[in-house]
Amino acid sequence: NNRCGKSFKFTIITVAYNEERGIKETVRIVLKQDYRDFEYLIIDGNSSDKTVEIVTNLIKKSDKDVKLFSEPDLGIYNAMNKGIQKASGDFVIFINAGDQLYDSFVLKKLSRFINQKVNRIYYGKIYRVHCSRGIDRVKDFSKITLNPLHGFLNREMPCHQGIIAPVDSLKKFLFNEEYNFCADFDWLLRCYKAGYKLVNTDCMICKYDNTGLTSRRKNKKQMNKESDKILEKNFPVTYRVLHMVKILKEIFS
Repeated sequence: NNRCGKSFKFTIITVAYNEERGIKETVRIVLKQDYRDFEYLIIDGNSSDKTVEIVTNLIKKSDKDVKLFSEPDLGIYNAMNKGIQKASGDFVIFINAGDQLYDSFVLKKLSRFINQKVNRIYYGKIYRVHCSRGIDRVKDFSKITLNPLHGFLNREMPCHQGIIAPVDSLKKFLFNEEYNFCADFDWLLRCYKAGYKLVNTDCMICKYDNTGLTSRRKNKKQMNKESDKILEKNFPVTYRVLHMVKILKEIFS
């Protein structure tokens, strides 16, 4: 049993578009979860390849609560927002196409850890696959809990595939679709300012495909620009002071 003896319902959301290569394993491990109280929402962007066919065949063989929606969208965060608006669980986990829950017991382990305290955003570790040499395969974000603001100001946050978010935090603060890469960072900062606390579960949550959009080197510059814009919007005084200190260090170094 979990700490409060309550059974929590999870909503797992997978966003996909033309992902016939990776979608099968993503869906398969969700459907193998050794925990019954969850729904699985697959939000497809009207794929032109075999993504929908593959998912449909997997759903037919499963007795789990799975729903597939396929229609054009305006990008990944628009698709994620669609999933949020359809979610009926207590907590939401995003496992997008190409990523996988770490094993068949992730939801069961999380259900034993999570308690009913309000304003808690949980997170865990991720295992990075397809990563280059010199990059740690296991990504542990536990240091962020000690001083979240310090982490945020250094553009650090738990990977969104490793976050277990209360559904109310997502419905209240939908992803800002003006951002191409960092709307999850903006969402987390807004939650933090509203009083949500980060709680480390110390669980391994997912296997994360390190070749995805936000991991590509060519996108890093744009991601940093978006992160800085988000930081300045949410913490204007602190951000400007630190920015000025950085400039002075560069001048006098």
